[in-house]
Amino acid sequence: NKLVELKICSTLGIPFPKTVVLPDITAQESLGEIIEDIDWQKTIQEVGLPCIIKPYDGSAWEHVYRASSEEELKAAYENVKHRHVVLVQEIIQFQDYFRVFCIGKKDVLFIKWIPRPQAMGQYLVFDSESLGANRDYIARKTIELNEYLDLDVNAVEWCINQEGKAWLIEAYNEVPDIDKRSIPLPYYDWLVDKFADLVLDKYDSTERNRTSLGMEDC
Repeated sequence: NKLVELKICSTLGIPFPKTVVLPDITAQESLGEIIEDIDWQKTIQEVGLPCIIKPYDGSAWEHVYRASSEEELKAAYENVKHRHVVLVQEIIQFQDYFRVFCIGKKDVLFIKWIPRPQAMGQYLVFDSESLGANRDYIARKTIELNEYLDLDVNAVEWCINQEGKAWLIEAYNEVPDIDKRSIPLPYYDWLVDKFADLVLDKYDSTERNRTSLGMEDC
């Protein structure tokens, strides 16, 4: 849910693409004049062009469109407005993109990631130390994020833009696909070992994670 991600990143001071929520067309049709028409010029001024338009709760790049003009933005909105609450989001032109796994709210693994639609992305081996200060910043913010969410396992996505600034693109994937066929072996072994350590720690602990309501598990 990108709306939740936006709120969390704002709370934690994590850079996140500028985002505009377009009116729910169902509510628009039901309430009529109570909801104002979309101000396309104001939307474009906020996020810039080109931009991305997509469902607020989408995954695997489904129903995601790139718009380079107001006309393209309107056309994309027409394609999805009856099925989804829609977001328009700033595009971050990146030079590097990473999937960052966090296990036990303390162990962090960087894997270079080539994002592609329909689960066709690719993992690559690289030296995360080459990120310099950005590596420490991303690791610290990823741990901070997982402590805030109280997630023991999470995979987030970060990118570095052309100016060298780190941006969080995906704030949580609490059930990441850890597939030996796609993840380079050193990374796969690291994930399996850390997950096993986490299970043992949990087994010996009386602590419980919060539920989504912030309550202790029964």
